[in-house]
Amino acid sequence: MKALKIILWVLGILLLIYLILCFAGPKKFEASATTIINAPASSVFEEITNFEHHRKWSPWHQMDPNLTSAYTGTPGSVGHMETWTSTKMGNGSQEFVEIRTNEYAKTALRFQDFDNEPSWVYFHLKPVENGTEVTWSIDGGDFPFLMRGMSFMMPMQETFEQGISQLKTLVESKPRTEENAVYEIIDLPAQWYVGKRFDKLAVADITAQLYEDTYGALSKAIGGIDKMSGMPFAIAHNYNGEDSVMDLELALPVASEMKVPAGINCSQVPAGRAAKYVYYGAYENIGTAWGKFISAIEKDGLTSRWSGYEVYANDPTTVSSPSEIETWLIQPIQ
Repeated sequence: MKALKIILWVLGILLLIYLILCFAGPKKFEASATTIINAPASSVFEEITNFEHHRKWSPWHQMDPNLTSAYTGTPGSVGHMETWTSTKMGNGSQEFVEIRTNEYAKTALRFQDFDNEPSWVYFHLKPVENGTEVTWSIDGGDFPFLMRGMSFMMPMQETFEQGISQLKTLVESKPRTEENAVYEIIDLPAQWYVGKRFDKLAVADITAQLYEDTYGALSKAIGGIDKMSGMPFAIAHNYNGEDSVMDLELALPVASEMKVPAGINCSQVPAGRAAKYVYYGAYENIGTAWGKFISAIEKDGLTSRWSGYEVYANDPTTVSSPSEIETWLIQPIQ
């Protein structure tokens, strides 16, 4: 009898604690996490609108390694659906009910053990300067009072933050595959620079050592890197696409005209309009980026007025992955 009383006391205390948690728990079943992914929206959209890919980044799938899923419908389209069974997470399904390509997706999330309205899961994608701002959120409506205490055992906010962080890592590790170069039109001021030119140089003969040696010599010619008035760049004069040959000029920007040693020249990038495309990725793939960029501006009927050049916007030795290397492709236009 004494043991039974102790058990009842313990159960009563546990019930009281749980009721206190219910009073303290959230009234709404909701969570949201936002991050900036250094990649185009199309790369993010590919991962979030294919339920089979969710296993790579979603914490819900990682909580039960034995979770089994079945998929129907076409990824990236309304009606694409995942149905799962799990002894740990319960059984349920999620289905895309609204989609705007590379902008927005909404899913209906249902748990078979609860006969109620679905929870709504949202993905919002917005282009920003460094890639794509992604927000992942859930709105499950009101939390029933006796379910509020459960929120302390399944931390929704932390789970969403973990998931969007894993999504960022996954997408940024992928090679860039955007089909079109999205550029902007800018007004260039005249820019003095000190450069060294290599005539009729084949792309295959351009090496990192050439850049390192030349920029070292140019830095010495201007009196040190602190005399630079911007970021280093490289100009492709007289580029021949058929032979992949150009007159390559490596350059450092300076504030004004200056005297330079023989073999080095001081000149100007002329002022005027230009198309600018910001490319993220390894330098060895920059030729492909140029091809897409030039195709895009030619398709829009723009014509060149001076040599195209690329500006090295950050130091590749300071980034954590090649996908963070930033290069501006500039094509002066009429």
